[in-house]
Amino acid sequence: MDNNTNTNNEITFISFNIHHGADAKNIYNLNNIISDIKKSNADIIALQEVDNNHSKRSNNDNQPEIFSKELALKSSKYIFFGPNVEKSYGNLIINTKNEFKDVKNNQLPSPLKSEKRGFITSEFIVSKDNNVLLINTHFGLGDQEKIDQFKYIASYINSVENNFNSIIIIGDLNTQIISSDLNIFTDLGFINCNTKFPTFRDTIIDYIFIKGKVNCKDVDVINVNSSDHFLLRAKLVFE
Repeated sequence: MDNNTNTNNEITFISFNIHHGADAKNIYNLNNIISDIKKSNADIIALQEVDNNHSKRSNNDNQPEIFSKELALKSSKYIFFGPNVEKSYGNLIINTKNEFKDVKNNQLPSPLKSEKRGFITSEFIVSKDNNVLLINTHFGLGDQEKIDQFKYIASYINSVENNFNSIIIIGDLNTQIISSDLNIFTDLGFINCNTKFPTFRDTIIDYIFIKGKVNCKDVDVINVNSSDHFLLRAKLVFE
């Protein structure tokens, strides 16, 4: 994918579970994560498993602050951290070009004894005729847990979709490509941009779904070594 030739209606997105900044051997090095993100030339960045003064495993780093500095963001309105666990571990979105509007962190239904999960919702404007809703999420591991989380987001979308021209769901769904659970999104009219590139070892569990006045022009997976996940990238074209 050539990401140096985006036109005004083309936006490059990435979804990347950064494993709190550690590689597959659990060695922490956030600089490697940052380097891979920069190389992707992404306009909008959706990250999962981000730490914010969480624990020794990530040197108690304020990772959102580090990302903001290293990516030279213009202001705090270009980045949003949505914690799910102890207010210090969760999802992050970054828009390198424009400010987000109406950004919110939302909790997903999770079993009492499991790791809490959530999703960030945000809006941005592509044109006067294309208002976009972006959702960045990270689902749980239990089978029923995931079904409940698919249905929760589907219900949320049904309640708001008339306010938007395009909707993008992005993130680590912990759901393999062969699972019928994905039909909960596709039955709503969403298109899955990644149906063939493994994102975690030899399987697909990270996704970019689109609906509305948007098309997937190109998609690839960058086989990085900085995390236990690969980096999913898609160039989307907005009408």
